[in-house]
Amino acid sequence: MPPVYSSLKVGGKRASDRVRSGEEVFLEPRDIRIDSFRITGISIDRGEVDFDITCSKGTYIRSIARDLGEKLGTGACLSVLRRVESGQFSIENAADLDTVKRFIDGEGNGSFIMEPVEALKGFGTMTVDKTATAKVMNGAFFSKGDVIIYENRGDKPFMILDEEKNLIAIAEIDIDKWLISYNSVFK
Repeated sequence: MPPVYSSLKVGGKRASDRVRSGEEVFLEPRDIRIDSFRITGISIDRGEVDFDITCSKGTYIRSIARDLGEKLGTGACLSVLRRVESGQFSIENAADLDTVKRFIDGEGNGSFIMEPVEALKGFGTMTVDKTATAKVMNGAFFSKGDVIIYENRGDKPFMILDEEKNLIAIAEIDIDKWLISYNSVFK
């Protein structure tokens, strides 16, 4: 169950804003997936449990802590949260602000920068011909016949690439109905 102090929308307004204004908010439970849950430390003196969790999107770790406290009959809350991985990104490949500032100032090699196609490799891929490239870059509809290659990744958005494999757009595409909804278009 998501926490009521969340950014989930209820009637077009954030649940947390509604609660803060005195409204009673009811959120629906969500289906989530926990791939792993590992306790990494326990401090009886401080009443703390440290854990690592690998989970699906839409999981509220605050809710996991709350639910564990309820099951233990003690109550619990989250005191520290550190996301170490999300999709293709991990803390091991991250750069600190000083490294980024040095790169902006012309120092350093920018080894932390990923090509857009690499960063989005979990998305579906659709490569389009030159005719469709012009259409896509104007946010216009293109036909299935304009597609050279495509790889569907289920419910993931598509990266739309030109013939030179440059990222030109990100879109939600219903392949069966051929409905295209652009999230971003890059010129």
